[in-house]
Amino acid sequence: MKCYTHSDRDGVAICQHCGKALCQPCTIEVSGKISCRGVCEKEVELLNFIIKKGKPSLQSNEMAFLYLSAMTLIGGLLLLGLGFYEKHIQNIRILCFVAGPISLIFSFYFYKVVKKLREG
Repeated sequence: MKCYTHSDRDGVAICQHCGKALCQPCTIEVSGKISCRGVCEKEVELLNFIIKKGKPSLQSNEMAFLYLSAMTLIGGLLLLGLGFYEKHIQNIRILCFVAGPISLIFSFYFYKVVKKLREG
């Protein structure tokens, strides 16, 4: 891989903003990230700021999906239980036996979203 600016030099890093290969003289570190010297420094700094500010909202999303997973699990189990308990109205039993498993599937999906959020 060759430097984008200096085609005769080997690239040693890739800019976090534009993705171009950079040689050592073209590279500058901005808050722990690599940037094109004098070109993408402000953009990389902005990306670092956005990532830093976004972490708390990601954690609150994780908790929201965890609660949603628990509530759909409880709702699905209650619907299945009602389906077994209700003997007189056939339509309610059918609804419960359809909606219950669907709620359980959504609960599993929301739990998978939480796991993915935790992994990064």
